[in-house]
Amino acid sequence: MSLHRLLFRRHLKPETVTNGDHIAKASLGLLGLVVTGVVLLVFDVVATRTVALSVAGAVLAVVALAWVAIPKLIARRNA
Repeated sequence: MSLHRLLFRRHLKPETVTNGDHIAKASLGLLGLVVTGVVLLVFDVVATRTVALSVAGAVLAVVALAWVAIPKLIARRNA
């Protein structure tokens, strides 16, 4: 949103869309890491470190699958 406000009426729509896409993808990646870190912390407190690492790894795999692999597969199918 702030990028749009800064570049509004400067005829930079392609740059705005491209940069916004990069920012959104980076934000989703960071959100996935934060979710994984929270899962790791919670399971490390309530269970053992081994369980925490296993569950966090599974969560990271699901996040990567849902946010990277599946969209790429759908895009390839529709191309």
